[in-house]
Amino acid sequence: MAQEHAPLRVLVVDDEALIRWAVAQTLTQAGHEVAEAHDAKSALAAVSEASQPFDVVLLDLRLPDCADLTLLSGIRQQWPESAVVMMTAYATSEIAAEAWKLGVYDVLVKPFDVNGCERIVRQAYAAGSRDRLSAPRLDADVPRRLTAMFAMVVAALAIAGCATLTTSSHVDDRFDFARLRTFDWGTADQFPVGDARLDKNLIFLDYLHGAVEKQLEAKGYERVVTGRPQLLIHFHASIDRRLNVTTADARYGYCLNDDCRAGVAEFEAGTIIVDIIDVRTNRLVWRGWAQDSVDAALEDRDRLVRMVETGVARMFAGLPPGALKGLR
Repeated sequence: MAQEHAPLRVLVVDDEALIRWAVAQTLTQAGHEVAEAHDAKSALAAVSEASQPFDVVLLDLRLPDCADLTLLSGIRQQWPESAVVMMTAYATSEIAAEAWKLGVYDVLVKPFDVNGCERIVRQAYAAGSRDRLSAPRLDADVPRRLTAMFAMVVAALAIAGCATLTTSSHVDDRFDFARLRTFDWGTADQFPVGDARLDKNLIFLDYLHGAVEKQLEAKGYERVVTGRPQLLIHFHASIDRRLNVTTADARYGYCLNDDCRAGVAEFEAGTIIVDIIDVRTNRLVWRGWAQDSVDAALEDRDRLVRMVETGVARMFAGLPPGALKGLR
């Protein structure tokens, strides 16, 4: 196993490519050795074929081929030494309790700040959650730990219940943004595959371009009129129909229905991805994304504009300033 401050071996398991990519990139840039898996089958294969245990496993609760704690149990049986941090958008107090009993260090409720993943990984490894599994017992510290975990889960669910918009970004912290000042638009990125309802919606495209340029200018960048830009901006948008399954619990104040019964809500999630490329090296140096329930927004111009402006502003909050910041 790795020493306290040495690079760690980390397995990231998530079927959402953007989250998996962002977490893996963040940890890799911090010097860790990262493996990825997109479903339970590939995760078990990675664990089984590993010559030594992963120091930490970041595990999504709901995967295409596993939507419960079965994968967590399997990983524990194979490598009980590995510390596990669970990621989920569907956390409940019951899940938190069962996960804790299986030795999980923490439950990260999506959306979460990917920039904090390295700290969580270090904490999980240092805490030695794997040791609790080897000698499980309900000692005096258990109620306090469970209460803290429940409070975190409930607070996150309460926030999620107020708004469907989620945003995040990933930045290459080795790149010096402060020396650059110019940008221009490239062609639409091909990740993920686009959707004609957005790609051919001129109002959406116009406001998306305007919102992105507004944020870039506020951060200290200007669009070139002639010549070669230093940064190239790619974007893509997609609509996917998703199922948002909520387990309601009146005791913790988060209910889908008035009578707090469990329910299933179907909605369309619109995703906007903006990439910034360093023209000199042709390397991706920043990626931001926003996702929100679309529903009838494509037919409601004002709502669509608000969604675009809010989503872009939030995702660009983490973009480092350019050379013109403070000079205007």
